[in-house]
Amino acid sequence: MDVSLKRIGAYLLDSLFISLLASLLVACFTFGKNNNTDYEKYINLISEYQDGKIEDDVYKQEVINYNYKSTKDSTIASAITIVLIISYFGLYQVYANGQTIGKRILKIKVVGKDGEKLKYGANFIRMIILNNVIFRILLAVGVYLMNAQHFYTYSSVISYLEGLIETIILVMVILRQDGRGLHDILAKTKVVSTVVDAPEEKVDVKKEVIEAPVKEEKPKTTPKKKTTSKTKNSKEKNTKK
Repeated sequence: MDVSLKRIGAYLLDSLFISLLASLLVACFTFGKNNNTDYEKYINLISEYQDGKIEDDVYKQEVINYNYKSTKDSTIASAITIVLIISYFGLYQVYANGQTIGKRILKIKVVGKDGEKLKYGANFIRMIILNNVIFRILLAVGVYLMNAQHFYTYSSVISYLEGLIETIILVMVILRQDGRGLHDILAKTKVVSTVVDAPEEKVDVKKEVIEAPVKEEKPKTTPKKKTTSKTKNSKEKNTKK
């Protein structure tokens, strides 16, 4: 499998692992709290808008208010996710010699641009760009500094920039010959395979030359003359004489 495809697969596996772990921790911290009421109100709002019971302006304002309140309510979840991303991609990856669980499964790792061991500084820059840490922090802080209307515009811009950077990284990883994305170029890193190709066996031409087998020539033998009865009789007559 190509290293670029392995990188995408490893990223998906790691993202799934972080999401499951974050959900488990959030459930532990928010155990006993009922957050379904606001969600049910939001579903009812959509249903009433589709039935024509609510005007467009009212519906839009209610959606803005809901998004603002839900972002505030998910502050704990956002904080836990940010801490997990920094711990996993920022610290553990360097400690594990440039590998995460996903990279270890698919047998790839992150190294320096010239093949040297991954360093914490370079990996931190790489993590901030690839895993959208800055955008997550900006959203978590911005929701407490702005009102609902301003935060809606602010979060829309953040979401656009986040999607744009992710698209650029994906295109670069797939199309570039060296497979380096924007995060790799800025952090001066690259991803390589940990599978060592078996060295090609050198064939000694002299030893591999197959000589045609030489047929041994049998010595020629002169055929013995057969003695007939006539020759025997002539010999006997000569001896009698």
